[in-house]
Amino acid sequence: MTGTWVEWKSRCALGLCGEETRAVLRKFVERRFNLFVRRYAHKTALERHHMPAVPAEEAWHLFETRMLVPGARGEKRYKDWLFARVEVSSDPALQVLQSGATLVVRDAARDYLRREFPRRRSVSLSAPVFGSENGSATVEDFLAAPVDPCESVVAREYGRLARSHADRIFVGMTHRERIAVAAKQAGVSLASRAVEKVVGRRRSVINDAYVRFVRRAGQEIATAYPDEGRKEVIGLVVLTMGEIKESVFRWLKSEKRYAVFFKEVEGYGLR
Repeated sequence: MTGTWVEWKSRCALGLCGEETRAVLRKFVERRFNLFVRRYAHKTALERHHMPAVPAEEAWHLFETRMLVPGARGEKRYKDWLFARVEVSSDPALQVLQSGATLVVRDAARDYLRREFPRRRSVSLSAPVFGSENGSATVEDFLAAPVDPCESVVAREYGRLARSHADRIFVGMTHRERIAVAAKQAGVSLASRAVEKVVGRRRSVINDAYVRFVRRAGQEIATAYPDEGRKEVIGLVVLTMGEIKESVFRWLKSEKRYAVFFKEVEGYGLR
């Protein structure tokens, strides 16, 4: 099935692809597009019992149009971004392509609902509650939502992105930063003798290293996703930090020179 996506990329438009490719990709997008329409309909003027099914051709058109919009995903077209992910991921190519495409379908469905069924005489769920335009919290941030298949796909995709970012960030961490992260995550004071002895620096230096690292990691992730919302970016940063913590713990466990320090942080519950 990976071949259908490759054919679409090489021929630039679905209409130029073979019959099988057209059928497979249209079905893929149609099912997910309508799932997302049902998922987000309550945020618009569209009543659930009047909810129309979006035809396959229209769903694909909206999906493909969004794929070709420049300036998204870090100044790349979505289509370029989708296939570039395959190069850097260790997951199966088809899985990477489908999960990435699902995220784009989600955004296309949201745009469709906002455009076709705007909620009138009401405050938008995306209206800022507080904060600046680029870093505000909205009403939507505080609303719980039921879990559905589409959301689970998105959650898995965020998990993969977090692991990918964590792997890259971990490689560039200094030993001082790794020790600081291990101590912080385990709840060990950065002023403890164990930490100072391992790092060979005062608490203020260690703390500064930790703060700079967290800021750098957060900025790197935020810069990579300029079109994602504040909530999504924060969530991805949190997931990434969790993955980094696990990488730091595995590294610390394998370093014999830090055996004493490892026992100390392990005793505080770093697992």
